[in-house]
Amino acid sequence: MINVNDFVTLKVNEEILLEAIDYACRSIHFTYDRMNYGPQFYNRLIRVVVGITIEKTFEEYLIEKKAIYSTEGRTHWRVKDKVEFIVGTKRLDIKGYHVYPANNRHFPEWFLDVEGLVPKDQLERAQSPDAYLQAFLVCPQVNRLNTNQFVSIFPRSWANRWREPRQITVDSTDKVKISINGEDQEAFQKPIDENHDVSEELSLPGSPIDSNNKFCSLEYAKILVRPQHSLTVQIFNDGNHQVAPSSWVDLWLQDPQVTFTGWGLKQDYNSGIIIPFNAHTKIYTGGTRTVNYSRPIQELRSLRELING
Repeated sequence: MINVNDFVTLKVNEEILLEAIDYACRSIHFTYDRMNYGPQFYNRLIRVVVGITIEKTFEEYLIEKKAIYSTEGRTHWRVKDKVEFIVGTKRLDIKGYHVYPANNRHFPEWFLDVEGLVPKDQLERAQSPDAYLQAFLVCPQVNRLNTNQFVSIFPRSWANRWREPRQITVDSTDKVKISINGEDQEAFQKPIDENHDVSEELSLPGSPIDSNNKFCSLEYAKILVRPQHSLTVQIFNDGNHQVAPSSWVDLWLQDPQVTFTGWGLKQDYNSGIIIPFNAHTKIYTGGTRTVNYSRPIQELRSLRELING
């Protein structure tokens, strides 16, 4: 049994949040849609942003505590991770959730009765992780700050490696700064899981402008202020993509903080209860989207036990 004194709550720094947004936008076409959001890109992107933010914040905590850990199970954003962390000798997966502040939610006490979930299909796989840590990112559902990160995702075919490096042209009547994010020409004919990420910032003068870089793929565009008019991104001799003002989505999280609560071994969750599809929980008030094993947070193990081995 654990209590709130066993929890660890950390503020998220901006660098981590920017890295999480970049990873989400690059990987979204290659990420398993466990929640069955389908074409609802915003929901999927936010879910990945939250997950990566939690992972990177946890890694900062491990470094601070001088814990013995490895991230060798992580892979390129095109390839599914084998495992998120190895802490000591345990292969660890983090189950992260986005929780909104509310008058009836008194943190951190509220977390004690929350269901710690692990999807049934994942837990029952032969090569599933040894342990699962339950973590909660708390911030408002809607960003009310003046700080924004508006993004627009390019088509799946553009995120795959191209047959040859190509320049691009961006055209808009708005005079804005835009960041184009893809892979550079060094990626040509290299393994698809080799890192060649590149970002190029263009200052649009209100007329077409060519990129300095040649790209081998394009994943997304980013802008700080939503433009008033559509803009067009064209790959040299290979089609174009129009971005309407309404297609930009803001992925910035307002003052996020993460609470790491408890963790459990596979057998801890196996001895819990099975929560069926579409069950209402404290986190998934609209119903779960998968079948899960569940243990209340207060019945899990303390983070101190995990770190100290």
